[in-house]
Amino acid sequence: FSEGRGGIVLKQGSCQVIDNYISAQQDIRAIEVTGGTHTLSENNITHSEYGIIFLSNSGLLGPESVIENNTISDSSESCIYLQSPYGFIIKRNTIKRCQNAAILLAQSQTNVTIESNTLVDSKWGVVASDATSLAVSNNTIYNSSIGIHFQRLALSSISGNSINDCGEP
Repeated sequence: FSEGRGGIVLKQGSCQVIDNYISAQQDIRAIEVTGGTHTLSENNITHSEYGIIFLSNSGLLGPESVIENNTISDSSESCIYLQSPYGFIIKRNTIKRCQNAAILLAQSQTNVTIESNTLVDSKWGVVASDATSLAVSNNTIYNSSIGIHFQRLALSSISGNSINDCGEP
């Protein structure tokens, strides 16, 4: 997909989105998901508003959604944005040059694991608030204003991350 009105839009259900190249205009969401449980893997996403945006998911009783082994760069907002996620694994992604957060979790996240990602040259590395059971481990974050920013978390952990060259300019 290149320079169209949108990339991939998924509504409900279950789907595997694997090995796609998406180069979008700055005001386009490369992969937009509303509901369901999905696996997004080995995609190369560049020049979008949001690289991957999940507006909700239904992992409450079923399997977790997985975002893994993707390369996401040059987003005008956040590279990965999850709204009200439940049951997510975000692992082994390379994320570069996001205008805002590399990974942004908004509105009551539960059971989210963020591990072994490389986050480079974004305003923030990982941002989350109002979360329960959030685990952030073994990520490499560098050249950001803030590596990891959390508020109002319960039963959550941060371990084994490498954070370098982060700080307000």
